Amino acid sequence: MIIHSGQDINLSNANETKCKPKLVNIEVQENVYAYVIGFEDEGATDLRFWRGDSNTLWNCSVVLNYEDYANVLNCIKMY
Repeated sequence: MIIHSGQDINLSNANETKCKPKLVNIEVQENVYAYVIGFEDEGATDLRFWRGDSNTLWNCSVVLNYEDYANVLNCIKMY
């Protein structure tokens, strides 16, 4: 899990064991995107979603935890 202090994360300086972003580009509706949970996420108790670009992550993060996911809360909103 990434501990975030409210600051942007510069990806060139990021610890790849804690921060390995994946591009979410499956657009299911205008401005609504899907991320398919795969084997790489197996065992994770939290999935953290950020807004950003190829250099920097910003806007803090939104967390989807396993308990919420198991209770069918399987989406997040980011503004």
